[in-house]
Amino acid sequence: MDLNKLKNYRELTVGSTHSQQRDKVVEEINEFLEAGNKEDKIHEGLDVMTVMYNYLFMIGMTEKDFYKHIKKLDDFVERKYNKDLNL
Repeated sequence: MDLNKLKNYRELTVGSTHSQQRDKVVEEINEFLEAGNKEDKIHEGLDVMTVMYNYLFMIGMTEKDFYKHIKKLDDFVERKYNKDLNL
């Protein structure tokens, strides 16, 4: 799965304020929580990922921020599970 493809949908935020986009994140999370079956959970979960990705870019997330987060996750896994992911 190439999550970078979500970048193709950043235009969905055009004309939105930070507050409106944040509200969209909340709306999608609520739809995810209310989804009943596996197919709906997956569909709504992907919607959450898309709107959150867009919101983070809207407020100024950079690739440096992203890789810093990946490093934090790697360190956590190594510390908690004494495991090197070698990703």
